[in-house]
Amino acid sequence: MQFLVTGLDGKDNKALQRRLDNRNAHIENAKKLKDQGIIIEAGALLGKNEEMIGSSILFDVNDREQLESIITNDPYTQNGVWIETRIQQIKLAFRE
Repeated sequence: MQFLVTGLDGKDNKALQRRLDNRNAHIENAKKLKDQGIIIEAGALLGKNEEMIGSSILFDVNDREQLESIITNDPYTQNGVWIETRIQQIKLAFRE
């Protein structure tokens, strides 16, 4: 099953610093998932001044339960970087 996950960062004055403090752990985790074929593609969402304000990730997982576990255990979720997570099942073109 394929999903688009959007994680939105907080808007308080410490939000960017929380993201930066947890970025290495988040990226390491994402690289492992990419190597396993679970993450298809990912990147930061940018605001009007090109500052990072969230994340967008395409997943290919067995089921929604697996996806929710991955999101729950992501460093950005665990450390309050993402304050809102949106999950949308999708069907990607050009992918089996």
